[in-house]
Amino acid sequence: MRAGASDPHALLTFPAALLVGASSAWLLSIAFAQQDTATLLATLAGLLGIALFPVLFLFLSRQAIDQLAWTVAVFALALTFIDNNFAFRENWPYTVLANGFRVSLSDLLLLFLALLWWFDRTYQSATSAIPKPLAIALVAMLLWDGANALLVAKESFFAWSLYWREIKAVFFLWILARYLRPYHLHWLGLALAAAVILEAIAVLDQRTVQAIFTEKLLKTEFALKSAAGSGYLLRFGGTFGHPNTLANFLAVALLYLWFFVPTLKGRPRQRAFVVFALIVGFATFTLTGSRAGWLGFGFALALGMLLWMKKNGKNVIIGALVMIFSVSTVFAALYATSATFRDRLTKEDRGSALVRIPLAETAANIIADRPLAGVGLGQYTREMHRYDRTYLQVASWYNQPVHNFALLTAAETGIPGLIVHLVVLALISWYGWQTFRGGTGFFADIGLTAMGGTLAWAIQEQANPDYIFMPYYLWVIWGAMLAARRWERQSRGETAR
Repeated sequence: MRAGASDPHALLTFPAALLVGASSAWLLSIAFAQQDTATLLATLAGLLGIALFPVLFLFLSRQAIDQLAWTVAVFALALTFIDNNFAFRENWPYTVLANGFRVSLSDLLLLFLALLWWFDRTYQSATSAIPKPLAIALVAMLLWDGANALLVAKESFFAWSLYWREIKAVFFLWILARYLRPYHLHWLGLALAAAVILEAIAVLDQRTVQAIFTEKLLKTEFALKSAAGSGYLLRFGGTFGHPNTLANFLAVALLYLWFFVPTLKGRPRQRAFVVFALIVGFATFTLTGSRAGWLGFGFALALGMLLWMKKNGKNVIIGALVMIFSVSTVFAALYATSATFRDRLTKEDRGSALVRIPLAETAANIIADRPLAGVGLGQYTREMHRYDRTYLQVASWYNQPVHNFALLTAAETGIPGLIVHLVVLALISWYGWQTFRGGTGFFADIGLTAMGGTLAWAIQEQANPDYIFMPYYLWVIWGAMLAARRWERQSRGETAR
């Protein structure tokens, strides 16, 4: 049945389809018209984008549109260069983690899905999709950070730039938790597999010919030069630009795909596709050179495997021994064959890691001086010089925020702000554990990924500047986990709480 044929409310999404198509075309034109040889292709892509959504809406069923838009929206999480950053400020004197109000292709597609689900009465909705403790924590986070941006931040533009991302993350979490159906979890896995393969292609291009995923297309540098012994090694970031960001995305995606494979019984082609994505994804992961990313993923995968074996009645001790042997074998193989892996672990980085110590000391000085409210959301690098009493005077020559998400959050929003953010992470992990423990198939998979992905992110961000609302791919996983938890509890006749 065509969309809207049985429910007039669904027809209200037709203007939304046209709007999303036109907006997507506009973003495509912005992304690709910067390439001098691709202006014509950008124009054609724009016209196609304007026409595509309404045509699909008229001739495909609601579920087909839903599956297609959802799959492309998840895949588009990796298409970070198809976006527009409204009110972006050029040539700012210090580093900020958010500059302007970004709208991406994935944002538009998720917004289209939100409108489709909202107006279509046939879609299951649940006012209690987000458990009350988590809802309270999220509201508290929004209120505290909003008040901080309004009352504390001296350069409020960058505070509101960050807050815009925080609002989007919470909004899409709520939408996904409220409306996703079980079959979405299957398409989530296939979309993540496609995104992982895209990253493998992008990194391969960046390491070799540099013909497609270049700095001009991505609008940012795609490689990071890290000290290794007396020379340097290049670490590649794929479509995400920074190798640490790519490493975290791959950690989350590979976790889901690893536990997704056993659910694909009777689907040999899809299983082969996902296994191929795992193979090239692991190879790409090593090329990021992210030591914290490797550590976080290793812990998350090891914990996930032990929990998975226990849940499925396997011998955990034997499994642990097999895991130790497997990890040792993989480590030896990578050490022998991958120069990036070997050099990042063994060669001197000429103090690039040790610089995190005076950065942390400066952050501690800020927290000691302003423990309640911090220096303001997005204001760390603006204010750090006044608090740098380290022997290296690191703030005078290293224009970056502290490489630790907890210290950064506490320094900018105060200790109460950090507590609220940590409560959100703890509750997400707890509900991920509940979903894994009580679910089967896709439900257990997404619960384990939400819990493991949060752990991997938290470990990596001990050595990286970030906020919990920045990695949208993680919030998509969290939203899918909460939806799976809702469906699992409904199947047992329980209510979400």
